[in-house]
Amino acid sequence: MLFAGCSKTPSAADWGAHGLVAMGSGANSIVLWQPQDSNVVPTALQGHTARVNAVRWSNPSVLVSGSADHSVGVWLRADGDTAPSHTCSQLLKGHTGSVEAVTALSSGSSLLIASAGADGTVRIWEGEPGDVEHVQTISFGNKYPLSVALCPLFETSRKEMTRSKNPLFSLHFFLQ
Repeated sequence: MLFAGCSKTPSAADWGAHGLVAMGSGANSIVLWQPQDSNVVPTALQGHTARVNAVRWSNPSVLVSGSADHSVGVWLRADGDTAPSHTCSQLLKGHTGSVEAVTALSSGSSLLIASAGADGTVRIWEGEPGDVEHVQTISFGNKYPLSVALCPLFETSRKEMTRSKNPLFSLHFFLQ
């Protein structure tokens, strides 16, 4: 019943380690749900102006979203807030097409985001939540990036990003 108004894209749902489920909605919002507690009513986060195609938890306090409005949303949980609620601290602009996939890594107060768009680009964003800036664009020409992932490479300052278009993966490395 809860999923009835949500987007039909599989990347539009993410279950965070803290127990909150975030789901992108065709109603231009994100629904937060806490399935372990039936007394908590799902919360809708407003901020995008078109369908939300992708959501990803970076940590329990930071949620990242991608939308058909060409933007990436950075959502922050208020300190000490126990309810499943976040506010949009920043809408990142730069894609010229729908944002189809997002991912994020947090380290201390630093945030690293990768977003994949229907414009054939993956954009890398970096900064502190609320003060995130575009740092790199990777263009795939007329190729359509379907997903992005970031993972730390242990004992190094490098991060690895993968992009999937077909059964083979392309790897791109950049320094933080």
